[in-house]
Amino acid sequence: MACSPRRHTRMTTAAVVVVEELKDEQILRALLPPAVADGVAFGVAGSRGTPAITASTLLVTRRQPVALVLDAKTIDPRFAREIARDNEEVLKYVAGKIPIKVVAFLPTIEIIFFEAAPVLERVLGLPVPGELLAEARGNPKDVLTKLLRTHPQVKDLPALLARLTEEDREALRATAAIASLIDFLARYGSAVTV
Repeated sequence: MACSPRRHTRMTTAAVVVVEELKDEQILRALLPPAVADGVAFGVAGSRGTPAITASTLLVTRRQPVALVLDAKTIDPRFAREIARDNEEVLKYVAGKIPIKVVAFLPTIEIIFFEAAPVLERVLGLPVPGELLAEARGNPKDVLTKLLRTHPQVKDLPALLARLTEEDREALRATAAIASLIDFLARYGSAVTV
């Protein structure tokens, strides 16, 4: 009796998301719909260099679509567009025909929790005061840290993410920057079986 050749299949990613910090990856992993997340790998720039250099390196080595996710570190939309455009130009130079996307959060990725404030209020079980919402427009990272540090159960970002319901995730996915990223990844990030 002849044996048939054994076929090995594995899933490979079709797109890479480059983020600045590990916490950015944690947030995005919690929010990406499973059908989208399955085709995505993450690269964390961290202290190794700028996110644009990390993204450029991955474009050259992997030859796959890349989404670069940045904190604009500004509340000025014009300046944020300029930051995104400058990074996009760097990536286009090495990308050729490979799809790229630059998503810049104003001022940091944590702003999504304040753009969808009812989610934050539900998870924390208390209203977010108006003055904190106003302060969060300029510094959402510190305001979120302050809120979590004083909460009896939800002390850090992983605890906050663990308490999100599917309805919460949908509300956060509807924020402009997250929706834009999901749209790009849904289009170019489908997992491939080899």
